[in-house]
Amino acid sequence: MEKSRYYAEKWMREGRKSLLDLECGFGEDTKVFVDTGFWVTAADPDEKNVASLRCWEKQSGKILRSKQCRKEKLPFAADAFDCVWVSDTLLNADAVNFRQVLSEITRVLKPDGVCFGIVKKEQRQTEEIRLDMQEFEILTEKQDDSGRYYIEAVLRKPRTQMDYSAVLGMEVKGKIDRPLGTWHQVYKDLYYPINYGYVEGVLGGDGEEQDIYLLGEDKPVKEFSGIVVAVIHRLNDVEDKWVVDTKKRMYSEEEIRRKLEFQEKYFDSEIFVWNEA
Repeated sequence: MEKSRYYAEKWMREGRKSLLDLECGFGEDTKVFVDTGFWVTAADPDEKNVASLRCWEKQSGKILRSKQCRKEKLPFAADAFDCVWVSDTLLNADAVNFRQVLSEITRVLKPDGVCFGIVKKEQRQTEEIRLDMQEFEILTEKQDDSGRYYIEAVLRKPRTQMDYSAVLGMEVKGKIDRPLGTWHQVYKDLYYPINYGYVEGVLGGDGEEQDIYLLGEDKPVKEFSGIVVAVIHRLNDVEDKWVVDTKKRMYSEEEIRRKLEFQEKYFDSEIFVWNEA
């Protein structure tokens, strides 16, 4: 925990805000990062660990995104995090697994994002692994008596450019499955002050039909037709959300964020808005 507290304070001073705790376990380090002020996503393959963190989140009143997933295939957007806390996740990885996990870390880290991890001597010195680290610039490195390396590295890569020009302003129609005035089926304290549904025939990042928030209606509806006025590009999630307005009005990023804060406060996101011009 001393390591996580040291890097939490160091990275916070550097102006970093979002962090992925990879294979977080019961979340000892996760809680340190949350308490320091990071927007934290905790990922672990064990559903019991994830459930434990969700319980802690509810009891503490703090916001934490917990996700059950494998480190070899992360359900997050490219350029999602300022920091990735790997800790000892890679210690028992073979060369193939090491490269796969490192590739995913490279994908989800922002340009000039940092990561910290512990690797064994053979992992550090094997040429096929070192080739995969060519985009990382090592900032600090310390070897202990057992031959393990404690490495902090910064990622040098170009930013992924998002282009929603084909979506913004598009006319769509679909159905509402969570009407205004209802509560989430699983998260019982999540109330929907607007209609929420999906576009028929269009698949989202999770393999299901594209989810939408519906603006322009002040009562529950079953179906909708309107224009996509914004795209919410979730970083610590696998899918984007579209915002549809039945009256074809334009909104600012701040207006969209304010209207959808009831649910989007749990996600780190970028918002792209429609501009008719």
